[in-house]
Amino acid sequence: MLMAMVASLVSAEWTDGMALLTPVVLGGFAVGVALSASRWSGLFPLVHSAITGAAWVLYWISRAPQVPVELTGAARVGFVVQSFLEWLSMLVGDAPMRSNLVFLLELATLLWWLAYLAAWAVFREGRVWRAIIPTGLIMAVNMYFAAGGQEFYFAVFVVCSLLLAVRTYLAEQELTWRRMRIRYAEDIHFDFLRDGFIFALLVVLLASFLPRATDPEALQGNLGALRRPWERVQEEWVRMFSALNYQGAGVSAAFSNSLTLGGPRNLGNRVIMDVKSPAGRYWRAAVYDTYTGRRWLNTSTATQAIDFGTHVNTPTFEARREVTQTVTLYAPSGGVLYALPQPLRVSLGATADLTIIEPATDERGPLAEITMLHRRGQELREGQSYLAVSSISTATVEDLQEAGTDYPEWVVERYLDVPPSVPERVRALAQEITAGLPTPFDKAAALERYLRTIPYNDQIEAPPPGVDAVDYFLFDAKAGYCDYYASALAIMARSLGIPARVAAGYAQGTYSAEVDAYRVLESDGHSWVEIFFPGYGWIEFEPTASQDAIDRPTRPEDQVGPEQEQGPRSGFPEPLDRPELDLEELLGEEPAPDDSTAVAELASRNPAAVALVGVVAVAVLALALWRRRRRSPRVPGSLQPQLVLTIYGRLMEWAQRLRLPLQPSQTPHERAAVLAQAVPQGQPAIATITEVYVREQYSPYPVEAESVQEVVVAWEGLRPLLRRAWLSLRTRPRR
Repeated sequence: MLMAMVASLVSAEWTDGMALLTPVVLGGFAVGVALSASRWSGLFPLVHSAITGAAWVLYWISRAPQVPVELTGAARVGFVVQSFLEWLSMLVGDAPMRSNLVFLLELATLLWWLAYLAAWAVFREGRVWRAIIPTGLIMAVNMYFAAGGQEFYFAVFVVCSLLLAVRTYLAEQELTWRRMRIRYAEDIHFDFLRDGFIFALLVVLLASFLPRATDPEALQGNLGALRRPWERVQEEWVRMFSALNYQGAGVSAAFSNSLTLGGPRNLGNRVIMDVKSPAGRYWRAAVYDTYTGRRWLNTSTATQAIDFGTHVNTPTFEARREVTQTVTLYAPSGGVLYALPQPLRVSLGATADLTIIEPATDERGPLAEITMLHRRGQELREGQSYLAVSSISTATVEDLQEAGTDYPEWVVERYLDVPPSVPERVRALAQEITAGLPTPFDKAAALERYLRTIPYNDQIEAPPPGVDAVDYFLFDAKAGYCDYYASALAIMARSLGIPARVAAGYAQGTYSAEVDAYRVLESDGHSWVEIFFPGYGWIEFEPTASQDAIDRPTRPEDQVGPEQEQGPRSGFPEPLDRPELDLEELLGEEPAPDDSTAVAELASRNPAAVALVGVVAVAVLALALWRRRRRSPRVPGSLQPQLVLTIYGRLMEWAQRLRLPLQPSQTPHERAAVLAQAVPQGQPAIATITEVYVREQYSPYPVEAESVQEVVVAWEGLRPLLRRAWLSLRTRPRR
């Protein structure tokens, strides 16, 4: 039983030197058997086994391949102890630790005690399950995280465990029979073990044909509340032992604060979500800033509660525009929310993981970037929707070429690190590819083109232990999937002094006319690269050979500066055709930026022109109101849920423009009350919109078409009142 566990761990190849666990376990078992047969009891056996175990473990681990070969004798043991002390000192920090020797030492210590206590429990106390259960837990954890091929060892463990249980039960019965002077056959041991072996085989065979109770999809709903704490445990484990060979049985599109470069990538065709958006290439889940040689980490430590009324104070960049998306989920996401890159806000309660740029100096909070979004509270049910607003780039090729290299300090500190695990030949290759190119954009584009020539293969084996994943992809495997392409581009760019990070989520998906949205499947799970350009922020790059290249906009010939009107949005699809309903007409134009200075200047120069413009504007407004009162817009059924979310989101945006003191802790009804105080005449309409929004978000039943129609009518009447309140606020004399 114990040897099946050891064989399973050795076959997982977490690091070099795993074979040393075999003598460690055998030694612990032997000491346990010897002490259990002695007359000693109490504290002495524990102290004895602790001293003996420490010496035995240190002896064998000092023979590990991670210990320098030039060391001998006590110097090798001293190196092991010193490595452990350094590892302890790093526990209080945030940096990833790359000591596989310490992992081997701690695993050997654990297995020594497990073998000793198992022998003591069986031979001294007769409590067989105290030996079986801990051993089984270690095997289960190893099977979960290791590569395939562990089933045989687990089957051997099950058979041995059942035989041990049968033999222990028989021994107890023999004592009872002897005490009661009951005769029994001398060969009963053979019969019991034979029948027990047959029974154990039947159990193993039956289990192999039954449905998997531990299937991830089956457990998604039941373990949703434990997912986030478990992710944090995994993240800390990865930080402590970042250089282990995390192969995994297969990579799936699940997103957390770490991204492992592992073995075969197995994604199905399950529908994940539908996204209605006028533009989009990626639906981002997370970004990663720290590379360990085998895994990417999101090291963000700050969080902030956000929604449509409260959002993060993010940095402002040139050549960007805001895009609103409506995301309808059909598969569990673990609470992760998806949005176009550089998300700003969402229409429901969410928690944003933040990279802090500058500490808070006023009520707006710290200047920060959003690296990941999580649903606050209960996870969204199948078919539920939310709105997300993102800031996408419209920068041209010429803009990015002229951006320069004046990187902010917060970018340099976090996004240029290349770990020592990356061999020098990776940097040399990057320099060779980009030789003679003048700008960071040209260099990044050259690296992107080079990587797209590498064959795509999502069934490659994981890198061998101790081998850097990027180096393995470029020089050994010479094939891979998106995680490897993205990692290679990010690390090669960093080696040239270009800030880069890896982003993960989903590719665009396929536009579906039936749902008038992009349908995103599990097989669209993807990772890409974001590179920072001064003044323009993070720009997406696509190095994966199986994905379409990004067609970037170029500056028109008659354009002389990046501050002028940008060209077409190449690289993004054109706005979706929605002939059933003109949402822009229904939702209304956004209020213009602060233009009071321009109006005052125009009035001072030509009062007659201002008066004429005012007369025309009043006439057009009157005509529009007359036309809208004559017709009641009908809302297509396919847009009803998204429309409620969209209108409520616009309502919260108006509250922000009116400078209302909304708080993250307020309920939708409490916010409606604050807004109604600012717009008293709109109180009935605000109440109607809020009530239907709350029903749509929190009720298990879909909203009725009549309720959606009421929201549309209420919004039609509320918009003029909101504009009037906004104009009144803007024209109010300043004190």
